[in-house]
Amino acid sequence: MTTMVDSKKDKLNIPEIITQAVYNTPVEGVPAYAAILSIVKEGSMPRTEVKQYGNTVFITHFSEDKDLAVGRALNIDTAKNFIINGEEYFRELVLGGTKKFVAQFDQKSFATAFMAFKRKPITTEMKMWIVDTPKGNTQVRISLAGELIERRNK
Repeated sequence: MTTMVDSKKDKLNIPEIITQAVYNTPVEGVPAYAAILSIVKEGSMPRTEVKQYGNTVFITHFSEDKDLAVGRALNIDTAKNFIINGEEYFRELVLGGTKKFVAQFDQKSFATAFMAFKRKPITTEMKMWIVDTPKGNTQVRISLAGELIERRNK
């Protein structure tokens, strides 16, 4: 059973989010403790940042100049909050100088969230490509070119 926690009512900490996300999306043949340890190790890699927005943890690997970011999300927040958390995350990437973002995932709910981001671009020249990979995953490539678009109604 998938557990979601509305961050507007109960904001959890990073270890709680990671643990619950692992239990929400088990990987066949990988014990939960091994998945959690793998995520902890991933977060300590060079040029990697781990940030929390609501009840979503974003793990981002940056190129040396931070122009390119490869990221993933561990989410246990509501769908609505996940979209809000993602927009905040992408805004911070743009402010930090990131121009390109890539993610790959197998959860269809993430594809739905990216479609919402595509309908509401955060930069004046944002472009997004969503493609299925030969292994059955979904890959998203985003160009974050242009200026940030200010949001009046958040």
